[in-house]
Amino acid sequence: MPFMLHVSSARKAFAAAVLVASFGLPPAAEAATAPTPPVKAAPPAPATGPVGSPTQQKFGSWTFACPAADVAARVGCVILQQISEPLSRRVVFVAMLQYDQKGQLMGAFRVPPGVFINRGIVIKSAPDAEGARVEYERCDQRECQAVFPVTKDMVKQWSAAKSATVTLALTSGKNADVDLPLDGFSGAVQALSAAPKPAAALVAPN
Repeated sequence: MPFMLHVSSARKAFAAAVLVASFGLPPAAEAATAPTPPVKAAPPAPATGPVGSPTQQKFGSWTFACPAADVAARVGCVILQQISEPLSRRVVFVAMLQYDQKGQLMGAFRVPPGVFINRGIVIKSAPDAEGARVEYERCDQRECQAVFPVTKDMVKQWSAAKSATVTLALTSGKNADVDLPLDGFSGAVQALSAAPKPAAALVAPN
């Protein structure tokens, strides 16, 4: 049976505000960016641009993104990946990681509605691994989101694995397995760890 990860209401509010609002990510129903296939390559050179400007850097299937320096000092940076349907190119799954104001690495999964809220999301980094279950903390007509603390063991497992399987319980009665590529995750999370951490909590939007 999957073990469950819990997150306090204060951290959920922070993560919801930062992960959803800070970077202006497109809603699942509107985005249309397909993920790139896994590529084994040397870490890319740091992104360049005017001092203090927003930056992005690719690490395999993951993107490391930082806002302008003054904003990064308040909300920090993020690593993320979007999974799209092959034909429609509609984004159906978004994974994001970011540090909160207490230095805890937080994760968030965003999916379209049509899922059983009380069954949460189960993620496995290997077929025979014990799955980690994370709970949804908000759901509306546009999307549902689960927020959870990312443990050191999870970082270690994801850094060593090629991919993870994320299982969603659909209201149709079926389970949907999402293949989450983990190539580049180790470099991305190291870049996130070295980036500015948020100095203060944000208030979740209404």
